[in-house]
Amino acid sequence: MSGFVLRLVAAVSAAYMLSHFFRAANAVIGTDLMRELALTPADLGLLTGVFFIIFAGCQLPVGILLDRYGPKRVMLSLMIMAVLGAVVFAVGRDLGTLGLGRALLGIGTSALLVGPLVLFARWFAADRFGTVAGIFVALGSAGSLLATTPLALLAEATGWRGAFFAMAGATAVMFAVLALTVRDGPDGKPAPARGETLGEALRGVLAVARDRRTPGIFGMNLTVYAAGITILGLWGGPYLAHVHGLSKVAAGNVLLAIGIANVVGYLAFGPLDRLFGSRKRPALAGTFATIAMLALLALIPGLPLWAVATLLVGVGFASGGFVLVVAHGRAIAPDHLVGRAVTLFNIGTMGGAALMQWLTGLVIGAVAGADATVLPEAAFRAMFGLLAASLTLAAIGYIRVPEKSRPAQEPRHAS
Repeated sequence: MSGFVLRLVAAVSAAYMLSHFFRAANAVIGTDLMRELALTPADLGLLTGVFFIIFAGCQLPVGILLDRYGPKRVMLSLMIMAVLGAVVFAVGRDLGTLGLGRALLGIGTSALLVGPLVLFARWFAADRFGTVAGIFVALGSAGSLLATTPLALLAEATGWRGAFFAMAGATAVMFAVLALTVRDGPDGKPAPARGETLGEALRGVLAVARDRRTPGIFGMNLTVYAAGITILGLWGGPYLAHVHGLSKVAAGNVLLAIGIANVVGYLAFGPLDRLFGSRKRPALAGTFATIAMLALLALIPGLPLWAVATLLVGVGFASGGFVLVVAHGRAIAPDHLVGRAVTLFNIGTMGGAALMQWLTGLVIGAVAGADATVLPEAAFRAMFGLLAASLTLAAIGYIRVPEKSRPAQEPRHAS
């Protein structure tokens, strides 16, 4: 890769780290939020899920905008909302204000995954996409690492509000970095189709949605990422604190190990499509391994901390197979529909995360009881079981998806 392309990948990966930080932060500060604001488990699940609900709702319009105006303009315009969202969350004194902050963060970071994926589709050949996407997702996922021990230490030093003010400043800095670094495509690459009408844009979305591979891939998007982020970004910290008695920093250390394993998993799975000539087979291998480990957590009571930590780190690694699901979704679309394809599937990714965080909050609350101040192991075991069951259903559907067929077709329109 040329020096410019390396800088491009590094810049958008650093920006994507912000998105992962904001997604995962509640796993560390969730106990503080519940105590300070008297939130129930369902409240915390819903609050955490707001980010994902709004993020998912932005995906179709973001996809149309990406194909129409190019990634740089769209990413920068939305990041302004992320700065505002971090500030609103930092000053929030009730569930409504915190929810507004999470919503603004969801809007502001909604192009920081799909925007770079569109950039990579323009800068790299199709057979390199999975590898580059794996590197990008792995580097960006390091943002989840910042939301573990580093956030726990910062929150103890300045409070969780001070930590979010600091992240507002970091987001503003990344805005400037992207403005100076990103270029939408190499010289000679056709410009986005700015003359496309809204009807034509929506027909492009439908062209991807009607592809016979879409339902199975969408089901994987709906569940695989959701399972990992529900643990790393929401219930992992409370589980380690309530069931195993870990302090905020100690729980953050375990979450850090899970996050590192997840980054390594993305890096390990990314090149496997080229090695095995298949995206589906290694993606399914990672999914079935995740199901097995979650099932052990769900079915065996009283596991010692070392076993729990080992299984959770294993889930973090095996979840890295999700990057091949992302590459599979990109591969079914022709170049002029890439933005809409990756955003359509990302609706499943983020919508599934929102749904799973809300559902697991309900399940934990139902098992624990409304008045529980210490959540029992049985509540978390039910949560792990729900994650395993959802992944099993998705994997069964994905097995039927053909590896290769003609891409979704949509007549090009002159701009």
